[in-house]
Amino acid sequence: MNNLKLNTSFYLLLFLLVGVDFLALWLSFGMAKFLQQEEVDIALYSWILILILFTFAAGKIYVIRYDFWGDAKKMLKGFFFSFLAVFTVISLAKISDEYSVSFLLKFFVIAMFVTLFLKRLFKQSLFSFDFFKIRVKVMADKENYKTISNEIRKNWYFGYTINDDEYDMVIISSRGFDINYLQESINEFSRNTKDIYIIPYLDNLNFTHTTIVDFSNIRFSALHIENRLLNYKNIFIKYFFEKIVVLLLFPFALILHIFIRYMIKTDSKGDVFFIQQRLGKDFKIFNCYKYRTMYEDSKNILDEYLLKKPDEVEYFKKYHKYRNDPR
Repeated sequence: MNNLKLNTSFYLLLFLLVGVDFLALWLSFGMAKFLQQEEVDIALYSWILILILFTFAAGKIYVIRYDFWGDAKKMLKGFFFSFLAVFTVISLAKISDEYSVSFLLKFFVIAMFVTLFLKRLFKQSLFSFDFFKIRVKVMADKENYKTISNEIRKNWYFGYTINDDEYDMVIISSRGFDINYLQESINEFSRNTKDIYIIPYLDNLNFTHTTIVDFSNIRFSALHIENRLLNYKNIFIKYFFEKIVVLLLFPFALILHIFIRYMIKTDSKGDVFFIQQRLGKDFKIFNCYKYRTMYEDSKNILDEYLLKKPDEVEYFKKYHKYRNDPR
């Protein structure tokens, strides 16, 4: 595909994809208006449609070909930020009386499903034409070449086709290649190929949430890999969510606790809870409370049982458990 044809297909595809999203959002407006069952001035809400398209563009879904789930993630993120922006603007501008909150909620919920559905349907039809397909050269070892090629052939949502001779894009899997050879190959491809994707090969690292950081003075780039479990925002959300869930479930848990307590007390003598010390956050010791599932004099019970069943001792040595644990 020469540069003129490639540019033509790119801009035509860009125009069509934006048009499909515009149509999906407009249909969502109509469906939300139908469900609202009251008069709604669609023109008043038209700026919201433009805002959503801008958030989609910010996620680069019109210039980078993601798979369906990547597209869905970017679009849902766009809807979320658009939703926040809309209500922020309405609140700060003090024009909430002019807008229907129930209508907006209906619109955003409907739009998420309609937009994803129409986008998938449209791409399936569009990428059946070779004109919109991007020819891809894959540079990889035998195993990764097979994996990447199979994904490209099976996943029509990308709109890619394998062509190692005449290509518009290159995907390089770095595993197994000498660093000098890899650098020379990238330099060679860069002369005539606009898009080059490099899959770095590092064991046991997830690049899903990485950020590229440039050290401009020394001309180095680094991959910032964040431990999301230690992210303050995630810690706060987890803490807040846990407290809310506990409060909501407490009445039901209390009823369940009363029932379990009754069953334990009627089954055997002893305390309801088994208390054991555990190592917690920051190496602090805490008491872990569990419902008691064993008899309190379990050691004596087991000793008496093993005297009567000596074969259980050999069984335990072999399988580290008893056939019928009496405790």
